[in-house]
Amino acid sequence: MKRKNTNQPLMHDLLMLGDDFAEHACVTAFLVNALATVMSADDAQQPEVVAGAKFCATRLQSRTMELKQQLDRVCKRYRDEHGKLDSSD
Repeated sequence: MKRKNTNQPLMHDLLMLGDDFAEHACVTAFLVNALATVMSADDAQQPEVVAGAKFCATRLQSRTMELKQQLDRVCKRYRDEHGKLDSSD
């Protein structure tokens, strides 16, 4: 969901970014899994293409989780360094 800039404290914006990214990650995971499943069920698809789609789906999900964890660490670091919801960003 695209949000307007509301001039909130940076911590608030980081938390919203994390929420938006998590939503995006769920939608992406669903779509890549659905694509790989549909391709697997289609007998006309070449096995290499199906295997490649499954590999890409797994890799995309793995990388998305890595990025989400990295974003969570940045938010935690910011909180630790600047206080929970410091409004003087």
